[in-house]
Amino acid sequence: MNEVVNGLVPSALSRPYRYVKLEWNADFAMLTVRMGVRPIQCYSLAAMAELQQVFNDITAHPGLVRHFVMASDVPGVFNFGGDLSLFVLLALVLIGIGIGVAIVYYYNDLVDLFSQG
Repeated sequence: MNEVVNGLVPSALSRPYRYVKLEWNADFAMLTVRMGVRPIQCYSLAAMAELQQVFNDITAHPGLVRHFVMASDVPGVFNFGGDLSLFVLLALVLIGIGIGVAIVYYYNDLVDLFSQG
């Protein structure tokens, strides 16, 4: 799913992903990450795990990526929200510890993911 744009995606960043498409511009050392979550554009746990892996790979190779762009693969749209089906699951499965606690875990993961940079 990784796409060649102006050169090969560096091998340090080249992994098979299901929800993330990587594009590399060697002229600018720029990595574009396109989110392609289906059927609904949202931050599912699987998409978050893939994005975390991309961040881990970038961190493991300092200086490789100078510019990071994040985009949706849906033209004209970039508004990823929470996974509402996950909220329902958390509410039903984790009701014993309280729905508030379960949702806080999910959002803490989102905040941790995007506060790395």
